[in-house]
Formats: sequence, structure tokens, C-alpha cells
Amino acid sequence: MINVDKLYQKPKIFQRLTGLAPFKFQELLQKLEPLFKEAETKRKYRPHQIRKQGGGRKLALSLGQSLFILLLYYRTYTNHVFIGMVAGMDDSNVCRYFRRIEPLLAQIFRIPQRKIDMSEEEILELIIDATEQESERRKGSGYSGKKKKNTIKTQIMVTPGAQSNQ
Repeated sequence: MINVDKLYQKPKIFQRLTGLAPFKFQELLQKLEPLFKEAETKRKYRPHQIRKQGGGRKLALSLGQSLFILLLYYRTYTNHVFIGMVAGMDDSNVCRYFRRIEPLLAQIFRIPQRKIDMSEEEILELIIDATEQESERRKGSGYSGKKKKNTIKTQIMVTPGAQSNQ
């Protein structure tokens, strides 16, 4: 399980993992709590329910832990299997936690998206070229197994409608 309280004591690591400082995370959590409680009571209440409201299995992660793994996912875009290994649960459960919290979080701030705003025809007409330029060993360059040297990778995408400045 994730010990968020222990991570609060290491603010630099916490910020690297989530993108938020611990005090900002606490503020976000306080804004999220009433929305979560309201959503949970709405989810649990069914008019023709046989068993008592709130019956059944309890959540394994607290709201703070759930928010932490969601922010970790937004920050790194790793797959749910990895997040599940970190949180100590199955990847399908990670998805269930995300589905509970994401709509509530969308009410508080804009959620980052990884979408390309292009039509299918524009994507099919793209001209893509990539090259590796040899460089000295420095920050930003990486070792290329193909060239057997340190290189900077450059990728250029051009659409037919693009204008050049000559």
C-alpha cells in the first residue's frame, strides 16, 4: 500500500511523483472530499435495494491514496499494471478507482489529455522524417545503439498545407 503521509515528509520526491507540492495536494484533497462523499452516497443509494445502504466490500484505498495514484498516472502516463504494482492491487481495480475520481477531479480543474487534433485525412497526408545528429556527451543527448555514439534525435512532421519561410 502507498503511505502518502510518509511521502509528505519528502516534498521534493512528492512533487516529482505527482506534480504538486504536498500542501497543494492537501488543498486539492479538501476540495475533492465533499464531492466524493456526495458521489458515493448517490452511487450507494438505490430505491429498491435489498441490503442496507453502504453494505458490501469497503474500498482498499483511501481518497488520498486514490488521488495520489491518479496524479502519478497523469504525471508519468505509465500503464495500469505498473500503477497496480505500486498500489498493491490488480490493474482492473486501478481502472475502477480512476473512474470514480476522474469525473470529480474534472469539476475542480482541467484534466490533461493526450489527443491529436487532426482528422484522419490529415494524419494520412503527414510527412514524417527523423534523423540522429552526432553530439558531445551532454545533457539532452542520448546514446544511440544504431550509431554507437551520443546523438540528438530530431523528428519533423510536415503537412502538405504547411508554409515554409524562405
